[in-house]
Amino acid sequence: MTPEETHVWSYLQTLNSCLPVDCVWYRQGCIGKYITDFYCPKVKLVLEVDGSSHYGKERYDRVRQLFIERAGYEVLRLTNVDTYNEEILIRFMEALEKKTLFRLTH
Repeated sequence: MTPEETHVWSYLQTLNSCLPVDCVWYRQGCIGKYITDFYCPKVKLVLEVDGSSHYGKERYDRVRQLFIERAGYEVLRLTNVDTYNEEILIRFMEALEKKTLFRLTH
C-alpha cells in the first residue's frame, strides 16, 4: 500500500470498531475483474485513493468505475492529498452514515 492508502486503512480500521458487525471495510476487494482499494460490501460502497499512478489512465478509471457502479456499488474517490484532509474524511463519514443509517461519532 502507498503511505496514503495506509493512512486511509488505519482510519477505516478505527471506523470498523464503530460500525455494526456486518458493516465492515475490507482492503482490495474484487468486484468482477476489478480490484478496489477499499470496499464495504454490506452498504455497497467503494473507496478509491487516486495517486499519480492514475495520471493518464482516466479512460480506464471511468470504464472501471462504470462497471463497479453497474454492480450496484457507489464509488467515492479521494486524491492522495485528500486522505490527510480532516474535512474530506468527515464528509466520507457522513456519506457512510447515510448508507448505513447508523450515527457515527466524529
